[in-house]
Amino acid sequence: MMSAVSAGELPPRHTLLLCGPEAWTEQQCQFLAGRQGLALGLQLPGFTSISARQVHRVLGQSFDAVVLDWRAGWHTNHLSAVSGTLRAGGVLVILLAPESDWAERYAWTDHPDTPSSQLFPFWLDQMRAHGAHWCTPDSSPNSAAVPPEWLPQLPSAARVVDPQALAAQQAVVEAICQLPLSKHHHLLLTAGRGHGKSMALARAALHSALTHEVVLVAPLAVHEALLQSYLDQWITDFTEADARRARINLCTWDTLPPSIPANAVLLVDEAAMLGLPRLRLLAKQARWRVFATTTDGYEGSGQGFRLRFLPWLRRQRGGTVEQSLQYPMRWQANDPVAQQLNAALMLTQQWPTADATTHAPAAHIAPLPVQQLLDDARLRAQWAALLTAAHYQTRPDDVRQALDDPCVQQLALWQGDQLVGLCLTLDEPPLPEPLAEAVWRGERRPAGQQAKQCVLGQLGHQAAGLWHGVRIWRLVVHPDKVRQGWGQRLVERVVSHAQTAGLDYVATSYGLTEELLCFWHNKEWHNKERHKEGHSAPTHWRLVRIGLQEDAASGARSALSVYPLQPAVAEWADMAEQTLARWLPEQREYAVAFSDELLWSLLRVLPLPRLSAAEQARVAHWCASQQPIGAARPALLRVLWQAEQLGDLRDWPTDERNAALYLLWHGVPWVEVQQRCGGASQKALLARLRTLFAGL
Repeated sequence: MMSAVSAGELPPRHTLLLCGPEAWTEQQCQFLAGRQGLALGLQLPGFTSISARQVHRVLGQSFDAVVLDWRAGWHTNHLSAVSGTLRAGGVLVILLAPESDWAERYAWTDHPDTPSSQLFPFWLDQMRAHGAHWCTPDSSPNSAAVPPEWLPQLPSAARVVDPQALAAQQAVVEAICQLPLSKHHHLLLTAGRGHGKSMALARAALHSALTHEVVLVAPLAVHEALLQSYLDQWITDFTEADARRARINLCTWDTLPPSIPANAVLLVDEAAMLGLPRLRLLAKQARWRVFATTTDGYEGSGQGFRLRFLPWLRRQRGGTVEQSLQYPMRWQANDPVAQQLNAALMLTQQWPTADATTHAPAAHIAPLPVQQLLDDARLRAQWAALLTAAHYQTRPDDVRQALDDPCVQQLALWQGDQLVGLCLTLDEPPLPEPLAEAVWRGERRPAGQQAKQCVLGQLGHQAAGLWHGVRIWRLVVHPDKVRQGWGQRLVERVVSHAQTAGLDYVATSYGLTEELLCFWHNKEWHNKERHKEGHSAPTHWRLVRIGLQEDAASGARSALSVYPLQPAVAEWADMAEQTLARWLPEQREYAVAFSDELLWSLLRVLPLPRLSAAEQARVAHWCASQQPIGAARPALLRVLWQAEQLGDLRDWPTDERNAALYLLWHGVPWVEVQQRCGGASQKALLARLRTLFAGL
């Protein structure tokens, strides 16, 4: 059993910044000899050494010391992730290049024309201002860099826990154990890193196993081993008889049993790592399900768990109860390292106040300079909150790119002094011919050129290598200002600037949902755009590609929409959209994955393939005959498509409207169609469909 002590008895964590030549910085790490440590990007004797790609394997573990090698470059994602493995009393050591190399090492890219980082000096100032210890060869020429008072506290750090944190964990354990006795079927447990979530799940699994079958799922083998260590620790509190009864099926996703008993309790740790498609499958297993995840957003799907999975889970039958752990277990509540990272990585978020009163200041759009953000702490907190909400995978390196990448431009929506909207764009300049050729062959994927890479490498249009465009990277409006046209106005401003600059296109890539599809392809918006001065031809967004695979994090397929600004781009975009419209109805696996609402939205957005005279005659014959619906499926689908775009299906009964979609696009078996559509017989439903199609 852990010994609970007061918060004051938990030793603080510290940060040591070592800036100097390579040999000197490594020499200063000798004071860590004999400690249980983690080294990222370098080899240190006795330490667990990992590469950047292996960071996810140590999440949930704890160390006395963490050493991060930033001498060749810096990645804030890594710092935020591994800092959570540092227990109370531990030391975070960051190795930095000599100051003379900063301009080259810490710029956004290694291209010689890339300007120096604006964020790195800010990060360093914030770290030092909040207590990080700074050391160079000049400041510590003849002695160890680490303050000697840090050393004695390291060995005891693993044996102490804040009593408030332990009490909060006990409450969560009891809530999980009570789930089978409540009216709810789902329990959601969220916590910051280092707050004892996995331990709480292991404790709850043991107690639940006394009365129910329990399946405890970890995303990877390393997390499975961590959960097993917690189970081994807490089982010692049980009597011998209870320990024998508390049988738990501990597994990873890859070793998940083919079927889970209906009355079992299913507990999933680090659920965000599994991604939304897998989580939705698990949500249909067992009777009681507990999903636990870290909220810091680096476990795989990041904010996708909060922005995508939670709304879906709350809509499911059975109800959801939510629990959270507010107190850290591995370090102090007012931990110095946490305060340093919150300030330096802009993790502190504060939603701006959007005034909805009649006397509210008028909202307006203006560019947002980087220096304005760096100079204003309140503005940074508002900006961070909006940026995080703008995308389901916003991470610290996205903050770095937004502030350091010279290709990024920011537009802000202001209401008085409150930041209530953001639109970030990325410049996509022409590619050198050899690089464009390599992208077209699928051999290269240049960073920052997502739209062009898609058009070149996936849609195969070679001329796109010469295009110069801009991609909308992030777009968000405060919840109190949505549905007032501000998102569209931000986009219109981007389009106007791009048109004035003589660019070829504006593009956007997004997870395909009904809401986002309708936003980007809003017909009223398009009609307004078409009649703007200087538009000699219809100009609107074209949906040119839908991804083949579901995104593991969001559960949605990616979509690419393009707003052409030049005739050649418009001609290609029209052909690409028409190709997609002809191809998509033949891909029934899409129809299975998409909701009914999304399919109807696609029918309204995509251009209607022309209905030939022969197809019209085929539909007329089907309506008057007794042929099966599959005999005229392609022609009937085009008629349905045309009717939806013209609004002719508004008077159709809902059951018949959906039955037509299921049969013509989904390919759903008749038995299932009848179950979904009121139980009508196949003969009666077909007769009604023939009558309705004949009236179109």
